Amino acid sequence: MNKNAKIEVKKEDDQQSISVHHLSKKIAKNTTGSQATLSKSLKSHKKKTPKKKTRQTWTPEEEAQVLQLMKKYGTKWAMIASCMKCRNGKQVRDHYLNSLAPDINRGVWTEEEDEAILFYYDKFGAQWCKIAECVPGRTETSVKGRFYTNLKQKRMMKNVKVEIVIDEFIKEEEEDI
Repeated sequence: MNKNAKIEVKKEDDQQSISVHHLSKKIAKNTTGSQATLSKSLKSHKKKTPKKKTRQTWTPEEEAQVLQLMKKYGTKWAMIASCMKCRNGKQVRDHYLNSLAPDINRGVWTEEEDEAILFYYDKFGAQWCKIAECVPGRTETSVKGRFYTNLKQKRMMKNVKVEIVIDEFIKEEEEDI
């Protein structure tokens, strides 16, 4: 086996990368008696590593707890996460900003918002943060979702119509010549 091959090892929330060669030497040193083989040492190490946590949806109780802790700690996301089970600061921040913030507009999308998204997409590209700043009350995630679910096809159709008009114009010009 290649000395530089990597194995992912999880310890609680930290993720470390340790070379297989280094790992096998470390386990072999701790083994009494005969030399531990690489495959045995990797199997025993695999049994000891905890399983990867699965994604869980936010419960109403967790959301209420976040809102309550926001009043107490403000935007100290790590502090809020330390008071909760199975959530880290980044998860808490993202969920608050994308789902719980009071200034989020959850209403029906307007034609003006759609046009603004298309205009700023043409201007900035897929920089959703910049585009969301130009559409007040909508989050980056909602703007991106709106674009890919409804507006991308509309934009492509608009470009096709422009190409057809240009082609017709060129044909008319050629006929006149």
